[in-house]
Amino acid sequence: MYSIDNILEKAREYMPDVDLEPVRAAAEYAAKIHEGQFRHSGTPYIMHPLAVADLVATLKLDVASLSAALLHDVIHVAPERSEELEQLFGLQVAKIVQGVTKLDKFQFTSKQEKQAENFKKMLIAMSKDIRVLLVKLCDRLHNMRELEFQSLERQQEISEETLNIYAPLAERLGISWIRTELEDLAFRHLWPAEYASVKEQSERRLKERADFIKDVIETIQKTLESNKLNGFEVFGRPKNLYGIFKKMKIQGIDLDRVYDFVAFRVICRDVSDCWLILGYLHNIWTPIPARFKDFINLPKPNGYRSLHSTVFGPQNEPMEIQIRTWQMHKVAESGIAAHWSYKEGGAANREQEHFNWLKQLIEWAQEVKSPDQFMEAVQTSLFVDEVFAFTPKGDLVVVPKGATTLDFAYGIHTEVGNSCTGAKVNNRLVPLSTKLRSGDLVEIMTSKNSRPKRDWLGFATTTRAQSKIRQYLQNEERKLALDRGRQILEKEFRRHGFSIKKVLNGGEDEKKILDTMRVGNIEDLYRAVSSEKILPLDVVKVLRPDATPTEDTALEEERRAIHMARLMKKQHQGIVVDGLEDVMLKIGRCCNPIPGDPIKAFITRGRGVTIHTSRCPTLNASAKERVLPAHWVQGAGGVFDVPLFIMARDEQGVLAAITKEISERKSNISSVLTKPVGDGSAEIKMVLQVEDQSKLDGIIGALERIKGVSAVERIRQFG
Repeated sequence: MYSIDNILEKAREYMPDVDLEPVRAAAEYAAKIHEGQFRHSGTPYIMHPLAVADLVATLKLDVASLSAALLHDVIHVAPERSEELEQLFGLQVAKIVQGVTKLDKFQFTSKQEKQAENFKKMLIAMSKDIRVLLVKLCDRLHNMRELEFQSLERQQEISEETLNIYAPLAERLGISWIRTELEDLAFRHLWPAEYASVKEQSERRLKERADFIKDVIETIQKTLESNKLNGFEVFGRPKNLYGIFKKMKIQGIDLDRVYDFVAFRVICRDVSDCWLILGYLHNIWTPIPARFKDFINLPKPNGYRSLHSTVFGPQNEPMEIQIRTWQMHKVAESGIAAHWSYKEGGAANREQEHFNWLKQLIEWAQEVKSPDQFMEAVQTSLFVDEVFAFTPKGDLVVVPKGATTLDFAYGIHTEVGNSCTGAKVNNRLVPLSTKLRSGDLVEIMTSKNSRPKRDWLGFATTTRAQSKIRQYLQNEERKLALDRGRQILEKEFRRHGFSIKKVLNGGEDEKKILDTMRVGNIEDLYRAVSSEKILPLDVVKVLRPDATPTEDTALEEERRAIHMARLMKKQHQGIVVDGLEDVMLKIGRCCNPIPGDPIKAFITRGRGVTIHTSRCPTLNASAKERVLPAHWVQGAGGVFDVPLFIMARDEQGVLAAITKEISERKSNISSVLTKPVGDGSAEIKMVLQVEDQSKLDGIIGALERIKGVSAVERIRQFG
């Protein structure tokens, strides 16, 4: 339980000569205002302001910040107290409270715009007083600590906002302990199953590696002591759970392969000691040059300074060591709070040069009038990979950097994308391929007669847009193939005196045709006829074996045979079948062999020779006398269809990254199907056209390295 006495005691440790009575008075006033009010957790409401003030004291902020933390929800629950607040506690405190106060009284056209406006108001208030943001972060942290008492929907909304806005802000301000806790709390509520798994694995590994950690710490201590160094401290610290989770997902590895699971830290007296310690440690452990980072001479934008070196430690395991002074450590933990230390009377020691990005953002926030313009300034410093654009109604649509008006249309709704004809950006007509910038006002024009076009895939960048366009085109192609196949088969049946409606009516004749043609249903039969994989006369012969081709049918069959022979010769001239020459070869669709796979040939009845992988079950179920040895000729030419299965995050940009990687490796994609499977994941099934196994291996390896891709497998379509 938090108490004002404990908060004052903590404050006296860093402000021993400052009058803290105004803080006690603020606590008493807040207790009076919140009397009889309770949090969702069931605790008295006053415990929340006390908790926020305790966090503010941890940041070692001044009396005004502590008072504002205690009073930050007063205007929210009692707006009429605004003037009284200023009279009792002064203008500084009142301004901080106003900046932190929630903006529920404002009405906005969308939830996203409200978020943008809240963020804007918060930073504008901060322009005169950085303490607004510091108190706000403490407020958000305590709310996240009690998030379990909110509804599941609110948990998701608040966690997403925390991960997208407040954790990045804490990172940019350099307050690492707030950032890591915000990330872990958001992680826990957004992906509870993954959180529990990573937490359990982390605790297990930490326990397993206790001796390793102890050994490393003792080795560092003895090394430095033997070199007459003193005034230092050494400890090992595990990476936060969300950081581990991100690394595992990005690199596609399990926790046992996260080499910087524990970072070892040495804190010393001055900069010269940092470099001495680095040299001593490199003498006992071999450094990895590519993993060395000098943040002392080249600090991060938030003022963080330290030396980072990854070395091969005991048992030749990679491990990271961070070396910094006590002052650097203070900045690393408290960030901007360590620079913006306020003194009584309003004087401030502001090391602004470390936070130029913040100064620019503040100046921009003061100039703009609308949330859309402000969000452009925000994204340039925090959200570099996202673009914020608006509909004419003011709804915010977030798309990846480089996205077009077509992506924007699909971001609104699938039907809007499918029927769009053009766009207006900032009231000017533009092509659908126009790339968007943050702050753009986008109006999509649609028509009932408009439909997606294949060339749209050339400039659609988001996974959603590409998937929806392909899905529509594939559906249309499927419909056309069905109609074409039905018409061809109907015509052939009519030539031989059959009625297609009477034959394909679910009876014995239909079953006999499907079984003989080895297709699953009537639609598959129509598609096979349309693509010339099955001749219409062959279907008729199932019912009338003595059927002979008519003149038209004979011409069609001859044309198809010439076409298939040319195709097979072009694609498969690099295959040799023992004991056979000048035969028509085709690749088995049941196993899809490619150069590099062990293969065998199967002699069909009247359809040439089919090439299978050696382990294909189709061969095992076939007569052995019809199976012949076969092998690839070195340098075999042609392209081959290979189905792939990919498991990836169901989010913008992942499919685009996959298709881009395949395109850059000069491979064609002949089909793509995506299917959301829940838990934020999607299954992607695609058919690639590759020359050989080495080309396929290169593509699979590249796909496995894409952020958001968790599994890539070649599909063996047996059966």
